[in-house]
Amino acid sequence: MKNVIYKKNIILQLCKSFYMFYFQNIFINEYSEDEVSKAIYKTMDKNDFSLDFQTSFLTSREEIKFFGKEDKTTLQLTRVRSLLSRYFPKIIIRFEKKNLSYYQIRFSIASTVIMIFLLTCLLYSLMNYIVTQQINPNFILFIFFNLLYFVLSYLEIYKTKGAIQSILKSSVKTMTNLQP
Repeated sequence: MKNVIYKKNIILQLCKSFYMFYFQNIFINEYSEDEVSKAIYKTMDKNDFSLDFQTSFLTSREEIKFFGKEDKTTLQLTRVRSLLSRYFPKIIIRFEKKNLSYYQIRFSIASTVIMIFLLTCLLYSLMNYIVTQQINPNFILFIFFNLLYFVLSYLEIYKTKGAIQSILKSSVKTMTNLQP
């Protein structure tokens, strides 16, 4: 029985490390950790659900910019998205609570699965082209979908970074206006 539980834990850890691949670290040097903390908590709607499976649409409150999930050591955020940007890949941001001077970015599970599927189809189509020496119409289609996915990913990362910068700037501006 213990052996089965041990094997389950190994499989869960492998799956967790696979989809929790953080591919970019962004440092926040111009703001203190206290300013970052206040700005994020002020514009975050906190819950206990996994951000990978939670919808990220909110139309009623303008001051909420992020959905967040907090545990003992980390704070995870995802940007509140509009109806137009719901087709963009979902990006999840992680802050370490002990060091808020940087954050890490990763794709959600669904976005990772879509990316792997698109890349696998492109690779299969490319191998088919190499073997048959004929361009399959699907090959061009897969190139288009992969390019589209990467452009949408870049736009989502750009919008997310911009949202973090804007809440930090506005929070610092309001804190300096409140000081006598």
